[in-house]
Amino acid sequence: MNGKFHGIFIGVDEYMDSRNLRSLSFAQKDAQDMHRTLTDRRIGFSNIGEVKLLLGAQATKHNIEGVLHTLLVKSVKWEDTVVVYYSGHGFLAGEEKTAYLGAYDTKISDIAFNPNSGLRMSYIYQDIFQRSPARNILFILDCCNSGAFIPPSQIKSSQIPDLEMEQVSSTKELIDGRLLAFPENDHTMARAVLFSSPAGVDSRELEQLQNGVFTYYLLKGLQGDIQAVEAENGEVTIDSLNSYIKRKMPEKQPAGFAGKVISRFVLTRNHSKGGKPVSIAVDSEAAETEGRLPISIMASPLPSPFDPAFPFIKSITNRLGALKPGAERDPGTLILDTIRDLYDAKVVTLVHIEKDGKAFSRFTSQIVGKDYSESDLVNMAAERIAQGVKEKVFNAGNKGIFHNIPAHQVTKYEKVMIMPIDQDDYLIIFGTSMDMYIGEVYACILRSIYYSTREFTYVSPELEASILDEIKRTYGFVPFKLYDQRFKLFEKSLKNDKVFFEPILFMDSQNLDINGWEALAREDNSEHAPAHLFQAAELWGDQFMIELDSFFLHNATERYREQLRKMGKRPNEFLPLSVNVYPASLMRSAYRNALAEVITPSQHSIPGHKLILEISEKLPISSDDTENPVLALRHFRERLVGLTRDFQVNFAIDDFGSGYSSISRFASLKPKYVKIDRDILLQKDICDITLQYIRQMTAIKETSATYVIVEGFDGSSDMAVTLQQIYEHDIRYVQGYIIGRAGPELYDLDESAAKRLIDMIMGYKPQ
Repeated sequence: MNGKFHGIFIGVDEYMDSRNLRSLSFAQKDAQDMHRTLTDRRIGFSNIGEVKLLLGAQATKHNIEGVLHTLLVKSVKWEDTVVVYYSGHGFLAGEEKTAYLGAYDTKISDIAFNPNSGLRMSYIYQDIFQRSPARNILFILDCCNSGAFIPPSQIKSSQIPDLEMEQVSSTKELIDGRLLAFPENDHTMARAVLFSSPAGVDSRELEQLQNGVFTYYLLKGLQGDIQAVEAENGEVTIDSLNSYIKRKMPEKQPAGFAGKVISRFVLTRNHSKGGKPVSIAVDSEAAETEGRLPISIMASPLPSPFDPAFPFIKSITNRLGALKPGAERDPGTLILDTIRDLYDAKVVTLVHIEKDGKAFSRFTSQIVGKDYSESDLVNMAAERIAQGVKEKVFNAGNKGIFHNIPAHQVTKYEKVMIMPIDQDDYLIIFGTSMDMYIGEVYACILRSIYYSTREFTYVSPELEASILDEIKRTYGFVPFKLYDQRFKLFEKSLKNDKVFFEPILFMDSQNLDINGWEALAREDNSEHAPAHLFQAAELWGDQFMIELDSFFLHNATERYREQLRKMGKRPNEFLPLSVNVYPASLMRSAYRNALAEVITPSQHSIPGHKLILEISEKLPISSDDTENPVLALRHFRERLVGLTRDFQVNFAIDDFGSGYSSISRFASLKPKYVKIDRDILLQKDICDITLQYIRQMTAIKETSATYVIVEGFDGSSDMAVTLQQIYEHDIRYVQGYIIGRAGPELYDLDESAAKRLIDMIMGYKPQ
């Protein structure tokens, strides 16, 4: 083989971010074993050039990038061969699910705020792998998600040429057979990657093998296993090694190959025909028969206490969703019937305890059997509830108590579950014979059903979502399966909403006109705001907020453009449109992409300079990079400046005076618009102070470009300020019912409404 061999071998067992990147046992040993094998002149490369071994704390992001760039891009010659080997953690992070290799000093929290703080696979691929002038380059990656090393846009399949790569890149059929674009030179003969698992699949290491599973078979093949050696010449090539690995790897971790090799790329040689592999440290009993690992040593995830609850939730929501209450059977009875059936119980009742200790049943399911009455059940429940209250068993965070009932007290019943479901209401399940639905999680589910069905009187179509929300509120975390199901329900609910527009009035004593519109989300079957969506977004976090904001941005701008077209308006005649956005969304690239789509000149829904993004005061501004609120606000301002520069959009502080540090936020962000919250208008002292402050601040030179809008003004007697007083404070923009109600259509201000408003500004009393 012409030229020199250069190698970089990287292995990391322990990470600084030990909370998110667990310790590994054999990653550093993997790198040492691979280094030893490929630099063994008896079987490996003989004309050895520069070789680097980065282990543990040496394998920082800075060191890895520096060694890769120096060796592969600057130092190698066109005739050289390079092998880069990595063993450690590979992971997907950030809202875009970007693929990273774990460096010793990687911090997951930093990556969420600054994607470049991690060792991005795409950077190594584009700036190292593709730019190197070396004749032959082989990357070997033994880590989870290693198949994500090559971006889908750089891969095309020779097997399924008519399909988009993004649709099939994770399928088993395309683990092999991927073709890469070669660098534009005449001497390149090989650009290849051997990876231990596709994107989204874990790679494993086993104590019995004393290596990662993938590296174990790499070493066996390279050291001369007969099934990996080309019989006619005793050599192991990339092709023969790849075929060997495919046959040997467990089905749960299918390794793969990506790249092109124009000529034979020999990795090791001098293996005698029919010879035995060089021995490596491994328990011989752990080596599997027929190339498969025995099931007994395969890893399995620990079960989650929430896993059994998922089918229970699906079952109860499906059954309750199919209920059809009639004249003879009320919703409460039907709901308790469903709970009774799921628990295989004799009867379920909702008992209310009054302050004087008297008890009665609010709802009771149908009773299975004829030897007992509802009053007997209520009396027994009341006795046990009183005992529980006296002994304070309900005051220690317990979701319920569970008893075996002595046979002499109530025959036929074996067990009873007593659950405090509200301050004075207790759900009692009598006579269940099962234990599988008894526990804190199930109590949480039943309590959420009580609230979401309005105390067992109405079955909401959002029942399943309400149950998952209650679990999230109670425990703070849920397994991915429940999270994913909630996100699907959230997406479905988003599509059922519509857009209303509320006018923003420009006031002049002689001339009034609508100066802009705010887009408002409304439920499909009412004119109410979809509070359940906002609550869910704030409960479940960034992905939900970004999805809500991105969806509504598209929907609002599209409906706005349609309305303006009906009115015969051209883009240069569009009035400004305000759209609400969560602070967290503005920090994420997914929302930035949505913003770019709606203002793209070729198909924009609205010109960028006509779009106002309203940032609510009611939510904090945070930064993944710092817990310091001052620095977080500074980072946020830098983000807004960048969005304004790139898209010409404007920003408003919404709900001013109602939430987080109004004065500091206003002073720091210097928005073009500030909207005074309606709640301020209902409090005389606070309203006067707020209006005076705003007047003073907007008189300052640096903020003189800020427009003030009074929001939610309806002119009622509840208002602490009149339209005339607002005008006298030099505020010229007002929004609220006094101008017109929000609706799905845009309109012009008619003459009678304009005259009425002018009279209010001038202080004229209606005759």
